[in-house]
Amino acid sequence: LEDKFQDMKTRFDRAVRLFGEDGSVLQPDEFFGIFDSFLGAFAEARHDNESFRRRQEEEEEEKRAKQEAELKKRTIDRKNKTGLMSSVARNLGLKSSSPTNGGDSPAKGGPPPLLFPLKLLE
Repeated sequence: LEDKFQDMKTRFDRAVRLFGEDGSVLQPDEFFGIFDSFLGAFAEARHDNESFRRRQEEEEEEKRAKQEAELKKRTIDRKNKTGLMSSVARNLGLKSSSPTNGGDSPAKGGPPPLLFPLKLLE
């Protein structure tokens, strides 16, 4: 038992010196307490970093979803606006203008009635 104690004491002194400490001053409970504190702080830092990374990923996902929803809304609004304009044009009995019709009346491919006042200002 005495040999094992001396072996343990020698190994402890060598380990303490490897960490730049004085084995005659530093007691084992103090030395290992430093490791315990370090490992606890390390585990907490690792947990904090993981939580931060997860939070950032969630924020990025929310931002991406919000951008996709906004794009989808704009697309739907644009389609609705185009459909509304086509519907109004059909209801007014307008035909699409073509270069072969010529003239200034809607039936001949001219500007739509809403643009006639602008045509008169020219």
